Amino acid sequence: MVSITARSSRFSKLVTLTVIVAFVTAVWVPGLLQAQTATDNRDDQIADKFQEIIVLKAEGEYDRAAQQLRQIIQDYSGSDRVLRLAYSHLVVVYNENNDQEGAREAAREALERFPDITAEDITLPPFVNGYYDELREEMFGSLTIKDPEGCRVFIDDKHAGETPLVLDYVRAGEHRLTITKSGYEDFAETVTIEAGGVLSMKPSLDRKHDWKWWSLRVGAGALVVGLLAIGLSGGGDDGVPPEEPLPDPPAPPAN
Repeated sequence: MVSITARSSRFSKLVTLTVIVAFVTAVWVPGLLQAQTATDNRDDQIADKFQEIIVLKAEGEYDRAAQQLRQIIQDYSGSDRVLRLAYSHLVVVYNENNDQEGAREAAREALERFPDITAEDITLPPFVNGYYDELREEMFGSLTIKDPEGCRVFIDDKHAGETPLVLDYVRAGEHRLTITKSGYEDFAETVTIEAGGVLSMKPSLDRKHDWKWWSLRVGAGALVVGLLAIGLSGGGDDGVPPEEPLPDPPAPPAN
């Protein structure tokens, strides 16, 4: 009887597990496949757009190619991968159209958004990275703060990280630098980042004078004042009261 009951329990669990697997397969897998299909279709559409731009460049239709790339940048503003590729192609379009200023401006726009951008696509010529490297030296500098450790660093009120910290792409110019650490007064200063330069800092933070700090110092001061008061209130040397003088001896009896 016990054996039959145990087998029945195992069978019930197996049926339940089978139902769960079937439900997940029927509901989750189609949704996953549909999402994957949508992603694949989107990737195919993007690939077709860039292929069309390559054709337009080959035909000398640079204005149309630039216009379509601007549209891609607008339509796919949420995709960093697409934007990086679109900006790099835009640099190529302007450069091949003998518009170096336009190429520099497109490269500058790309660096404003992606300071670490590089052209890695095999269809892009090497001069694209030349634009990026040249402008990067003009637009950015580095900031290094190693000590004190465990501080939060803010640049222009935006959290940049915690020390020790090395920031490679800080826009050249003046910035409001704020450094905070629990138990310490905030450090705030306006710093200047030189283009292509490195600013190394080791700021000094002062401890906060909270109630514990004041209680220790006020308590110690009160103790010193009390001891001085006790010492000054005592009479005689070493705090021993002076002895009263003895009375004069009695006069001798009369004869």
